[in-house]
Amino acid sequence: MNKFKALLIGFIAFFSMELYAQNIFFPTEVGTVLTYVQRDARGRFEHYTRQTITAVERSGNEMIISYLTETLDRNRRVTNEINGRIIIRAGKMIFDIESMIAARIPEDSRANVEISGSFIELPLEMSVGQRFDDSELTISVERGIVRMNVVMRVTDVQCLAIENVTVEAGTFRARKVTQTISTTALRRTNTSRIISWSAPNIGQVQSRTYDHRDRLQNTTELIEIRR
Repeated sequence: MNKFKALLIGFIAFFSMELYAQNIFFPTEVGTVLTYVQRDARGRFEHYTRQTITAVERSGNEMIISYLTETLDRNRRVTNEINGRIIIRAGKMIFDIESMIAARIPEDSRANVEISGSFIELPLEMSVGQRFDDSELTISVERGIVRMNVVMRVTDVQCLAIENVTVEAGTFRARKVTQTISTTALRRTNTSRIISWSAPNIGQVQSRTYDHRDRLQNTTELIEIRR
């Protein structure tokens, strides 16, 4: 069960990082590849992340963007991967969380997983000072006699500014957004605050994660774009 718990917590960490890598504020061209580097609070290398747009489907006013996110080591060898989908509908951007989780559960795990609560839906237009509704998502896992709930809460979400951001991949006009992410599992809650910058047709170009004491934990920066 510990391995399964790690899988879920890892997913939530990924989801938190990606929460504002979006809007059309997200690549919409198949084959686009974004590469990021994550560093710790002292600026030391932790890992690379590579995001590849694998498919874009359009039907009326709806668009579904499929993508692959890979974690890479210092030598750029793949150590982990997650397939995801984003749905754009009715002026909003919706993460298909359920399919992402299902794809990460081994077929022979014999675990029953249920997802409930409010899914993250974000407007395609964000203005300075705009605040967004809080949301809460519960992932319930049952395997034999063992049961576990993982609860993720997203609060205090606000667009702080529209400003130029310079990273290794270039200079971008980006929206600066803050949010607080709390995850609770086995009666233990971890809280972090994330500030991210996202640019049109690209998504996240930079982010900073702070712990519950507002101490910097890590930074993520876009270092390369290939189309």
